[in-house]
Amino acid sequence: AWCFLDDFSHWLGKKEGTNIADLLVLAPTWRPDGTPHLDIIVTEAKFVTYEGMSASARTSEKQLIDTLIQISEALVPEPSPFDQQVWLARISDMILSRTTGKHGCDGANSFDPEKWRTLVRNRECTFSVWGYSHVFVHSPMDLDTPVSVCKGIETQRGKTKVLALQEIFGPDLTRLTLLQLNEDKHDETKLMRTQLGHPGFNASLVRKLCPESDIATHDGSPDDVQLARPLIRSDEVPSLETFDSDQPEVSGESQSSQVQVPVPEAGEVLAQGTKQSKYVLQKELFDYLSHCAAKATASIEEGQHWLEKTTADLRSALLARGLSAKLAEDFKPILTPNAAIIKLQGSKDMTVQAVEAKAVEIFTSSGIHILNIRPESGRVSISVARPDRQILHYARVIVDIFQNSPDIACGEQLFVGIREEDGCPMFLDPFKQPHTLVAGITGSGKSVLIQNLILYIALTKSPLDAHIYLIDAKFGVDYRPLDELPHVVAGSKTIIDDPSDAIAILEGLVGEMDRRYQLFKEARVKDCRDYRKATGKPLPTLWVIHDEFADWMQTEDYADRVPDLVGRLSIKARAAGIFLIFAAQRPDNTVMPMQLRSQLGNRLILKVDSPGTSEVSMGEKNAGAEKLLGQGHMLVKTGDTPHPIYVQVPYLNMSDVPNMVQLLRLIYGLRPSEELSFS
Repeated sequence: AWCFLDDFSHWLGKKEGTNIADLLVLAPTWRPDGTPHLDIIVTEAKFVTYEGMSASARTSEKQLIDTLIQISEALVPEPSPFDQQVWLARISDMILSRTTGKHGCDGANSFDPEKWRTLVRNRECTFSVWGYSHVFVHSPMDLDTPVSVCKGIETQRGKTKVLALQEIFGPDLTRLTLLQLNEDKHDETKLMRTQLGHPGFNASLVRKLCPESDIATHDGSPDDVQLARPLIRSDEVPSLETFDSDQPEVSGESQSSQVQVPVPEAGEVLAQGTKQSKYVLQKELFDYLSHCAAKATASIEEGQHWLEKTTADLRSALLARGLSAKLAEDFKPILTPNAAIIKLQGSKDMTVQAVEAKAVEIFTSSGIHILNIRPESGRVSISVARPDRQILHYARVIVDIFQNSPDIACGEQLFVGIREEDGCPMFLDPFKQPHTLVAGITGSGKSVLIQNLILYIALTKSPLDAHIYLIDAKFGVDYRPLDELPHVVAGSKTIIDDPSDAIAILEGLVGEMDRRYQLFKEARVKDCRDYRKATGKPLPTLWVIHDEFADWMQTEDYADRVPDLVGRLSIKARAAGIFLIFAAQRPDNTVMPMQLRSQLGNRLILKVDSPGTSEVSMGEKNAGAEKLLGQGHMLVKTGDTPHPIYVQVPYLNMSDVPNMVQLLRLIYGLRPSEELSFS
């Protein structure tokens, strides 16, 4: 049974003309476990011309948020507002007096208005509050620019958090929607939304009216509690009509690098007859990641036992050599995947130089492998290598990020690994330091790191928001499952494994960079983020990932042309949203000139072959990259961390990747790849 109230402000005790949304929908339902639940849906709509679209969208969003906050604050269980009982009485009266639908259905779950009135007043049902803002553009009908925008809205005032969705439909879609409504073709409207990439409804947070914690999401399943916020944001969902509208325009001799992303025909969006909503597919992807994460195990007790023993052994070894070994106050020893970090109180008998002088002797006599010694304020921090390193699994780490840091996961930052010192995720912000150098010998984990970076972009951004240009001199043997990602299809289309094609791609990107600056000039904005906000048009971030860069730099043509292209990109590409990631085993001056290397400010340096290579790679002396343990053990320097930080790259099981790629293809409207398995 549904209640539609065209003008409901006076029912809620608000003055006429109050800033409140258009429509309130009350939907009393019964959950699968037999408990009563009330869906409270607020909608706000605008019917405008294209010129007024942006302003109307902002006004509609504000009215919707204000209304959702008012209702949510009135219904919080603890501390309950003084007028909560009045609100409950009004809502229950609405159900009783403004109900449409069948009242006399048979069975326990039949709708009884009087019973529901009592349930609401006595706080005996759960509830959820959700909102929709719809902006329908009615003219001009001959509009050249396709309009289909879906944006997630999330805001919080105090302890009150509200979730909503804003959809904007252009004139053609508005007309089609009205025709479908007039002819009761609701299934066609649902299919149209799916094809446009708009998520399903009712992904709202379920709460109890009595003072208890949030209990579930849209369908009441405890397993879904983290999906109140989708794995991939609703405001990152692409419109298939505009999927290739802002591809890089490559001119002249670089036409080969231009890619047109295939747009599925109606009815072909999801293959194998699976016309599920994007939200359902996102949930399947999250469930699959969780399944992969569940396979990862580690013995915490065994690691803690080793940490205690190693701390005692190190202190004994230092004391035996006349060095002070007092643990620093308020700094307990830390267990990391690769080492024990033991902080000792600094003194004249406990200095970095004193420990360094005894490190080799301690290793040969006591078997304690000291990785590095670092000075801190009043302390000396000593890292001791673990004999049995803990494996960090990519799926487990990613699930934790999505559950615990959703705002970071949905931002522009790029996840690179887990920090040794505190176990927190490490991110780099390309808008602070846009370009990145990756270095490491065979077995260091360089390819696994790049695989992680590619997959993280795909899991957190839509192909409308991020394109990947993947270049590899090793013919892409390490990245084959990932070349089927929609983001690679939208970018380089496949793995670029020919140097002439790579040059064409880089030349095309220089042209695209100049084109974007012209767009910024016309829109009177300074960068791609401001352009998106000002115009409402998509302008994807372009990630250029070039592995084994040094191999082609040994050829004359590549060495002559590429440094100049990369130099031009590195100077102006940040504002344009074009970011470079270049990888080499040994980035010395013979294959990567110093000027080129200096333009790659972020440094992700895995184990290298010598102190000299460490200095060249990190850009500073005594960084210690030659002492790293390999297999993803890494030193990181970014725009946020000017001094190197120890980081561990999670292990990515490539047997798990085909299913992830296939699900991402389905989510973004592409058929499953015939070249990859799908279970």
